[in-house]
Amino acid sequence: MIGEPSLKALPVSADPPEHDKYRVLLNPWFSPKMVNQLEANIYAIVNQLIDGFADKGECDVAYGFGRIYPVKVFMSLMGFPDEKFEDFLSWGYAMLHEMTNLERMRWGAKSALAYLRGFVEEIRKNPGNNLASHIVHGKVEGRPLTDDEIIGMMFFIWIGGLDTVAATNTLMFRQLALNPALQEKLRQDPALLPEAVEEFLRMNPTVNTARVAKVDHELHGVKIKKGDRVMCLIAAGNYDPAEFRDPLHFHADRAENRHLTFIAGPHRCLGSHLARRELKIALGEFLRRIPSFRMKPGADRTVVPGLIAMQRLPLVWGTKG
Repeated sequence: MIGEPSLKALPVSADPPEHDKYRVLLNPWFSPKMVNQLEANIYAIVNQLIDGFADKGECDVAYGFGRIYPVKVFMSLMGFPDEKFEDFLSWGYAMLHEMTNLERMRWGAKSALAYLRGFVEEIRKNPGNNLASHIVHGKVEGRPLTDDEIIGMMFFIWIGGLDTVAATNTLMFRQLALNPALQEKLRQDPALLPEAVEEFLRMNPTVNTARVAKVDHELHGVKIKKGDRVMCLIAAGNYDPAEFRDPLHFHADRAENRHLTFIAGPHRCLGSHLARRELKIALGEFLRRIPSFRMKPGADRTVVPGLIAMQRLPLVWGTKG
């Protein structure tokens, strides 16, 4: 793990059956039932943000919308104090979007880990009804978690809840801004929103996943040695013509959409149900309340690698621009 190499991000860094015992502890907090309980709060946060720019004819949908609402939902779920919002975003941005600057990445990771350690100690003294307290006071196989297990799990969830939905949200609205006909189609038929979200997820995977080879192997003539790190390119699978009809084009009504954006198998994304609901609500409410929008003239359309995203995405509607 960046910042403290001896720590393991759990459960993602563990293989079954070790992986399963940590997953069982966390699963109830990311189940469809829990997401249903969070829905009212998601709607409230999304609409409060839209209230701030609906009448202005413009917004930076990346900076003033997409980076905010999923983080606020996540902080509420975990029990983090609201005043840490900007710090969290700064630390997360350094880790996930400044990947050519190792010192900045280390600063982000070390800052986050130092805060989490102090937060864990506070929760030990003052338990609460939130996910962080559930982890700190949780048990696996009948025993309390060790300090390293707690921090490894807290850090994994912290980084996962901080940026992935925000990045996907930005790429989703970028695609919509370039396609007014798609905007109108979804406005006229909101029943398409769940399938549309899946298609946005398929076409805009924000992360790839790394794995460590456990045995020597050869794949298409390439020799892979035990211990080698292998980067799995999610986008390659999501655009496979053998799996997806017309994969280079968006189909809002694509019925069979077995994309790999949330990975698959035992390491399937823990927060996939929450991510889908956040994206669906944000998309539906934005289209309901904001008329046909487009990129602001002269806007930078660059998408950066690492955790694939855009830092800024200024949109305009009505007479603006």
